Amino acid sequence: MDKLEEQLDKKEEQLKKKEDQLEKKEDQLEKKQKQHMDKLEEQLDKKEEQLEKKEKRLEKKEDQLEKKEDQLEKKQKQHMDKLEEQLDKKEEQLKKKEDQLEKKQKQHMDKLEEQLDKKEEQLEKKEKRLEKMEEQLEQLQKNVLQVKCDSEAENNVKLKNEQKEMKENVDKLEEKLGRKLDEQKAFQEEHEEKLMEQIETLQAKISKMEMEHQKQKVYIGQMEQLQNEQKKKDQCIGKESAENGEYRTVFATHPILLGKNSSEIFYFEIPNPYCGLTFGFAIKQQDKLKGAIANDFGTYAYLTGGDFTVNGEWKIQKEDYSVGREDTVGCGINLATRQIFFTKNGWLLASYDLVDHSPYFDVPDELFPFLSLLCSGEEIEANFGPKFAFDLAKPKQWKKAIISSN
Repeated sequence: MDKLEEQLDKKEEQLKKKEDQLEKKEDQLEKKQKQHMDKLEEQLDKKEEQLEKKEKRLEKKEDQLEKKEDQLEKKQKQHMDKLEEQLDKKEEQLKKKEDQLEKKQKQHMDKLEEQLDKKEEQLEKKEKRLEKMEEQLEQLQKNVLQVKCDSEAENNVKLKNEQKEMKENVDKLEEKLGRKLDEQKAFQEEHEEKLMEQIETLQAKISKMEMEHQKQKVYIGQMEQLQNEQKKKDQCIGKESAENGEYRTVFATHPILLGKNSSEIFYFEIPNPYCGLTFGFAIKQQDKLKGAIANDFGTYAYLTGGDFTVNGEWKIQKEDYSVGREDTVGCGINLATRQIFFTKNGWLLASYDLVDHSPYFDVPDELFPFLSLLCSGEEIEANFGPKFAFDLAKPKQWKKAIISSN
């Protein structure tokens, strides 16, 4: 019995030890669970804070986009109002010109009619004079018959002479009248031809003005269509994805026309560049978007390491023009000086001449904005205006400046 009791005591002690061990393990598990739950709660809090920050950023961006849309709508409305005012003014001018032309034509026709009436009156007076002269001739002939026989010979001679003179005078008057009538007809025909030519030229001018008016209406319609399309587009150049360590390139959808007679400046900026950014202008949109294109012919690029490339040639800088996360970099074309220029934080860094001829490629009359990124998961916006960190209107900032890198 004693042995049994000893064995029972031993077993009880073993059970107690096991119970103590189990309690310790339970305490450890509870501590681990509590620590794990605390970590999870901290992570959730952090993620919630991050989400709230992202939501605030998105809300700010939405507000900015709404403001920009409102500004665009206001500008479009002002532009449309100006165009409508110009069209109304031109229509009023056309109406005034038409009224003036009609008045001038009417006045001219009235003058012609008055001149014709006067000349008809003059012709009637001359005809009456001729009739009187004929009556006088008849009267003279009657008087001649009543003269005495003694003076018949002398009177006959006188009468014959008078008749000759009268006939000569009548012939001269008829010739003068015929000439004046011919001159009047020729003058009238020439004047009518000139009037017809003036009327035709006026009609041609009116038709041209109507065509211009129609062209302006078509232009307004195209402007409205372009503005509506512009609303749908955002300011991003494009989207492309790649693995880390591999460049991807995107291009703008519309090129810049390099007109030699133009004096325009085309410029865009990239705020907050990051992770191996290369951007600038290229001679064409590449079909193959993998890889950076900074070393290609016809390419003008700014690398965030602080170097530039012009037509595939590296331009190493003495100053440090490397770019940080909080910088704003830009690239532009001054068509008046035919130069490409690069900026950083509102200051001009460098400018280079455009390539106008090359033995390696056909120099085009257009360039495409582009940018290349090295890191995956990054998003970059290109700002095409109208507000920039670099003020295009201030000539002081067109001087080259040394920029300290961040």
